[in-house]
Amino acid sequence: MQVFKIFTTEKKNKSTLLNILGVQPLRTFIAYRLQSRKRVSLDIALPQNTKQMIDQNGYLKLDDFIDSNDFVDLKRDCKHAFENHPNRNIVNEISVNYVWVPITKERMVEYQSISKFLVSKQLEFITEFASYNQGQKLSTEDIELYLHRVWTSDGYKNEPNQMMHVDTFHSSTKGWIYLDDVGKDEGPLNYLPKSNCIDSWRLGFEYRSSILQKQCSGSWRIEDSEWKKKYGSQKEFIVKENTCVIADTIGFHRRGDAKQGIKRDSIFFSVRKSPF
Repeated sequence: MQVFKIFTTEKKNKSTLLNILGVQPLRTFIAYRLQSRKRVSLDIALPQNTKQMIDQNGYLKLDDFIDSNDFVDLKRDCKHAFENHPNRNIVNEISVNYVWVPITKERMVEYQSISKFLVSKQLEFITEFASYNQGQKLSTEDIELYLHRVWTSDGYKNEPNQMMHVDTFHSSTKGWIYLDDVGKDEGPLNYLPKSNCIDSWRLGFEYRSSILQKQCSGSWRIEDSEWKKKYGSQKEFIVKENTCVIADTIGFHRRGDAKQGIKRDSIFFSVRKSPF
């Protein structure tokens, strides 16, 4: 029964009756309060201004994330793995194409720089961010890591991730360490600052979406006119190589516009734990 799935990580409840009764904004509100309260008591080695940036805006941008000499080696090995790793997964959809390479100690033994990254202070920082963001102590093993290459074959004409959306109803973490400069043509991340904060408007949006977006998985989409009225403007991450961007994807975000055939390479990481 769907009533037993209210306090799980399922993105939405499939019961029309429960959604009419308001179960989606209820679980959103409870998750937000729980995670906010847990953050206060966590023993996390993050500067106070970093915590405030996460709480208030929902993202961090870190330039020159990896030591420059280490980055040269890391970029070289990642580029080689994109083309040659036996575990790479190539996905071709209508508007978007991907290469995914899972990053684990066992699968990256031949790549010294990637193996070094797996025990680095940078990965520890990412883990601390995710721990704070999700209100629970995590380890580096909780972080899902991939080499991620993405490009469009038609300018993203039929790509749902071009539309502003949330990932789920509670705080979760995604991030990218970019291996090349990312300009407007490479599909930069777009994020709505402060949209990670749950207020009465957002709870109303969750309620309406749970009823009206029946075909959606629970990663609700929002029209441009609606988010512009609420949030005003988006943050577009035009960045240099070796920049790390980390975001709380309870906030609205999208993949930016891109020109056909231009590839965007990164080390992608994510973690999504139950708030309950």
